[in-house]
Amino acid sequence: MSANATATLREDLFAPDPDDPFRSIAAAVEAETGYRPHPTTACRWHRVGVGGVRLQTVTLGARPMTTRRAVREFIRARTEAQASAEG
Repeated sequence: MSANATATLREDLFAPDPDDPFRSIAAAVEAETGYRPHPTTACRWHRVGVGGVRLQTVTLGARPMTTRRAVREFIRARTEAQASAEG
């Protein structure tokens, strides 16, 4: 993915949306999936990623924040990466 495509993706994921406010990573994952990940897991998803896929975040007040939409995109991308590795 080119730098411009990545920037566009990031802008789209974080476009202002009153129905999808910024939340802590754990809160966004819980809102989207119904389970709250361990803090270490949430930190790894945005700092290192999983299988080459990183959760898109912004930093607000020295804390990583994300949206439900970014969590959905992370889950989709991670699922696709895992499927392509298996098949």
